[in-house]
Amino acid sequence: MQFRWPLLTKYLAIQAVFWMIADLFLVFIVQLFNNIYNAAHQLPDNSNIIFNIYLTVFFGLVQGIIFGFADKIISIRFINTLPLGYTLLYKGVLNFLSSALILFITRQFIFPTFPELIYNRRFVNIDFAWLQIFKLVLTYNFAMALLISFINQVNRKFGRSMMLSFILGKYRVPKEENRIFMFLDLKSSTTIAEKLGHIKYSAFIRDFFMDINFVVSKYNVQIYQYVGDEIVLTWNTKDGIKNNACINFFFDCENEIDNRRNYYTERYGIIPVFKAGVHAGNVTAVEIGDIKRDIAYHGDVMNTTARLQSICNSYSKKILISDSLLQQLDTQNYMFNHLGSVTLKGKQNQTEVISVEAKKLG
Repeated sequence: MQFRWPLLTKYLAIQAVFWMIADLFLVFIVQLFNNIYNAAHQLPDNSNIIFNIYLTVFFGLVQGIIFGFADKIISIRFINTLPLGYTLLYKGVLNFLSSALILFITRQFIFPTFPELIYNRRFVNIDFAWLQIFKLVLTYNFAMALLISFINQVNRKFGRSMMLSFILGKYRVPKEENRIFMFLDLKSSTTIAEKLGHIKYSAFIRDFFMDINFVVSKYNVQIYQYVGDEIVLTWNTKDGIKNNACINFFFDCENEIDNRRNYYTERYGIIPVFKAGVHAGNVTAVEIGDIKRDIAYHGDVMNTTARLQSICNSYSKKILISDSLLQQLDTQNYMFNHLGSVTLKGKQNQTEVISVEAKKLG
C-alpha cells in the first residue's frame, strides 16, 4: 500500500485529537466517581488533576498515532469492500488488542505504579488496581473505537469537510460558490455490459470506482455523485487549480488503472477506459432532502461540463476542458490543443473547447 505522507500525517493528527478528547472524557468521568467516593467516605481528594490531564493528553496522542496508523495499514481494498458492520467490528477488535498491548507495556516497563500516580496514594494491592484499570480502559476504548471508526466512515461517505458542513448547516440556505467540476465517464459501457452480463458488469463498475477512490484523497477532491457508470467530482476552484490538481487527477487515475491492468484482464478480460469533461464557474450549493440529505449543485457550469464530456468521442479525445478553466491553469506540464468554438447541446453561446494531453518524455 502506498502512503502519501502529508495526507497520512493529517489523518494521524485528526485521530490523535479524537483520542485525546475521548481519553479526557474518561478522566472526567473517573474523577466524578472518585469525588463521589471520597465524599461518601469522607476521604481527602489526593488526585493530581493537572498531572492526570497531561498524562491523558500524552496517552491520547500515542493512541491516536498507533490506532490511526494501524487503521491505514488495514484500509486495503479487501477491508474497504466489507460491510460497514464488519468494518467497524474489525477495527474495534484491532483497537482493543492495541490498547491491551499499550497497557501491558505501561504496566511492565513504563509506569508499574500507574494507579498510584493517578490517585497520588499508596495501594495495598497494586495488581488488583491494575486489573480494574485494564477492564475499565479496554471496555471504554472498544466503545470509543467503534464510535470513532463510525465517525471516520461517515466522513468518508460525505467527503472531507462535508460532514462538518452538514452539522453546521452551511448549505441550509442556498450559497453561491466558485467550483471546478469533472464528469468522468466509462467508455463503451453498453458494449462492456453486454459482454460481461449485468452481475459481472456491476462488479466491474464497483472495482473501477474503488480504484478511482484510491486516487481521490491525494487531490483534495469531493465525489459529488455516482451516476450509472459516471462519477461527478468537484473541487473548490482554489484547490482544483493548485498545481493543476484537476488535470493531474485524471492522469493519475489512468496510472492507477494501468497499474491494475493485470487484475482487470484476469478477472474481466477488459481494461477500463474513460473520458472526462472539466469546467469551472459559479454554482449554487444547497442542502436538500430530509430522509436522505445531500448537497446539490445547480448552475450552467454543470450543464457545460456534462456536454464537454459527451463530445470527447466526437473529437477522439479523452479529456476536454473549457477555455475559461485553461486561463487559470499552469500550461507548462501538458499539451493544450484548441479545438475551436463549439455550440454545445442545450446552449446558445459557443464554448471554446480545449483538449489536454500529457507531454511525452524525450
